[in-house]
Amino acid sequence: MENKGKGGRPMGGSKSEQSRLKSSSPIQIDTSVKPERIKNDQPNTKYRCTCCGKEYNTQKGNFPVSKSFLYEGNNGYIHICKHCVEKLYQQLVGFYSGNEEHALEHCCRLFDWYYNSDIVAMTKNISQGRSKVLVYPSKMNVNQAKGTTYLDTLKDRHSNKIMTMSDITPDEMADGEETSGASRVSKETIMFFGFGYTDEEYDFLLNQYTDWTTRYDCKTKAQEELFKSLCIAQLTIQKAQLRGSTKEVTDAMKAFQDLLGTSNLKPSQTNDNALADQNTFGTLIKKWETERPIGEPDEEWKDVDEIERYISTFFLGHLCNLVHVKNDYEELYREEMAKYTVTPPEYEEDDLGETSLLDKFSDKVTKDGDDNS
Repeated sequence: MENKGKGGRPMGGSKSEQSRLKSSSPIQIDTSVKPERIKNDQPNTKYRCTCCGKEYNTQKGNFPVSKSFLYEGNNGYIHICKHCVEKLYQQLVGFYSGNEEHALEHCCRLFDWYYNSDIVAMTKNISQGRSKVLVYPSKMNVNQAKGTTYLDTLKDRHSNKIMTMSDITPDEMADGEETSGASRVSKETIMFFGFGYTDEEYDFLLNQYTDWTTRYDCKTKAQEELFKSLCIAQLTIQKAQLRGSTKEVTDAMKAFQDLLGTSNLKPSQTNDNALADQNTFGTLIKKWETERPIGEPDEEWKDVDEIERYISTFFLGHLCNLVHVKNDYEELYREEMAKYTVTPPEYEEDDLGETSLLDKFSDKVTKDGDDNS
């Protein structure tokens, strides 16, 4: 007997059975339907300048960029177009009585850009016709300023970091007073380790560098750079530990170990023989003679026992005389030997007169014989 549902219609079974029946049904094609290119049915996105109200189809090339999180939702572009930024900059130059640096820093505060006088100096060499305020964001992509904002500018100023040569304290001002707030670190130290550290950090770097170079030889430029990198790595480890970041500490320690390996200063690389060779008495004498040589003795203490003259005369001088070498040692030997050489007397003819020495000797013999008789 056939199963019938409500209204007397036959029941078609489960949904899977119904789907199977549809898939197995004959395919019917409507040739009047032609597939075409799918077009964007959404209206074109317009980017409006909040200053002048002009709309642009693209942000790139029309709006300056900013690394601030305030503009992340706007694809990293500020909301004022380049045309308005340039006009604003010119107005600010007039507002600050022609001072372009102050006007540029004002723009950095508005758009959350990192301000640095070194980056400003880069904009002074641009070709004529280009705007400084529009070139400035591209100059911020250097390693020192990449990903920074105006808050980092304030951090640098309040942490007393030395970012430019103007932050260095001159030895003496015209009125005899030191510059307040400037660094007390020497210019040589800053130029050696680079900018971006506080006075305390420069002291740490210099102390560590002195300690490294005192314990190990440092004669070449490559060795200087390696020791400098080791000091900076030590500072990085210390700062990471203060921040309490385990990952930063691990990365900093790995970089430090890699530098030790490059410098051949790991404990596993420095064996006992290497340590002995490095600290031998002869090595120390050489170091002392180079750094703090012994001065010349007083005249009364020079060759007191004349051992130097003895060796020079009777060894070197005698040897030179044997091999017929004419030099100062040979002359000393001849002079000294002349003191102990016996030579027969020589008589001049005037002293003898007409009588010869043999005649005088014969006369003396004859006279002695007469006396004896």
